Amino acid sequence: MIVTYSDFAEINRYRMMSTFGNGTIRRFKDDVSDMKNFAARDFEDVLQLSMPAFEGLVSDKQQDKIIQNLLFDLLMFHAHAKLRMHTDNTLKSFRLATRALGQSLRQFSNKTCTFYSDTKELPKEKAARLRKSATKASNTSQSQSVSKSSQVQGKKFSMKTYKTHALSHYPDHAEEFGTYDSVSTRDVSCFCI
Repeated sequence: MIVTYSDFAEINRYRMMSTFGNGTIRRFKDDVSDMKNFAARDFEDVLQLSMPAFEGLVSDKQQDKIIQNLLFDLLMFHAHAKLRMHTDNTLKSFRLATRALGQSLRQFSNKTCTFYSDTKELPKEKAARLRKSATKASNTSQSQSVSKSSQVQGKKFSMKTYKTHALSHYPDHAEEFGTYDSVSTRDVSCFCI
């Protein structure tokens, strides 16, 4: 397992990062992994500083290289998705970045995730799961109550989610409908009221 409570200070490297510019990248809170009270800029800052924060975190050099390549490809994809104007060249570059991200995700899933197969859910995830099962048990009209395990459950990375599937459609969406800053769900939501 990668994370233990004694290693918490080592993992929480974001706090040690220096600020950049006048409010460009601000000082992080004590516990970035908590992700409480984050503004949108904080999520982007976490992504932008992920490579130096994760560098050398795992002892195996090959796994570290896979993680660094994945983070780089995520950053490249994010940079392309955030562009406010696309040309034929940027769309071509966006497609190449998307292909590289897919390859990095598959390599991460096939090699790194199998290397660290004993990953577990976080304590707050366990508490949320137990609360949800308790609420579900109290709301059911059945007399049988299903006893959920109070043990920490395993947590595995899955490539079989809609989010990972939809990544491949981003360049086509940008070409057909325009950049993502021009698309809003606000206009549609007013018709649903």
